Amino acid sequence: MALENKMGMEIELEIITKKLDEIVHEIGAITERVASIENSLAMLVAARAETDVGQNILFSLKDAADFLHLSVSRIYALIYQKKLTPFQTSKNSRILFSKDELDNYLSKTGSKV
Repeated sequence: MALENKMGMEIELEIITKKLDEIVHEIGAITERVASIENSLAMLVAARAETDVGQNILFSLKDAADFLHLSVSRIYALIYQKKLTPFQTSKNSRILFSKDELDNYLSKTGSKV
C-alpha cells in the first residue's frame, strides 16, 4: 500500500510539474505580448509628439471635435463654412488643426471649454 501511495504521489508530482512548465511557458508568451504592446504604445506616443510644430500642437479631426465638444460632422460643416481652417500639407493629407486655430475659434464664438 505504501508503495502504491508513493507511486501515486510521484505521478501527481509529475503532472503538477508539467502543468507548472506549461504555466511558465504561457507567462513567457504573455510577457512577450506585453513588451510588444508597450513598444507599439511608445511608437504611438512618439508619433503623437511629432505632430508638434514648434510649440503649436496639431489635433486630428476627432481630437479637434473632442477639444471643441462638437461632433466630427459639425467640424466638417465649420470647415465648409470657412469658420475653421485646417492645417494641411497637401490635398491628400489628413485633416489637422493647430491648437491656435481651435483657440481662435473658441474666442470668436465666445465658447468656453
